[in-house]
Amino acid sequence: MKWFRVYSDARHDPKVQRLPLPLFRFWFNILCLANDGSPRGTLPAIESIAYEMRIGQVRAQKMVNQLIEANLIDRCDGGHLKPYGWDKRQHESDASGATDRNLNYY
Repeated sequence: MKWFRVYSDARHDPKVQRLPLPLFRFWFNILCLANDGSPRGTLPAIESIAYEMRIGQVRAQKMVNQLIEANLIDRCDGGHLKPYGWDKRQHESDASGATDRNLNYY
């Protein structure tokens, strides 16, 4: 099971909390896409983002641009996109799958 960290302080982050609900949902799904990225933490091309979100490319680009303007997505060297603070908040050990966690929630 692939997973990534979501920190509870996001509920106090004005950048996140001021997002309109559709853009908040898009941002959360962007985090999921980044977790599946290659390399981990990077976003695919806008065509793939649009497909994964089941929206048109123009709308996907507009929403990505809004997240860039809100400082929730960074444009990195080489032009690829990455959620803000990904490397600081996510650890390679999180993606290893070799943890001793008890994942039985019930």
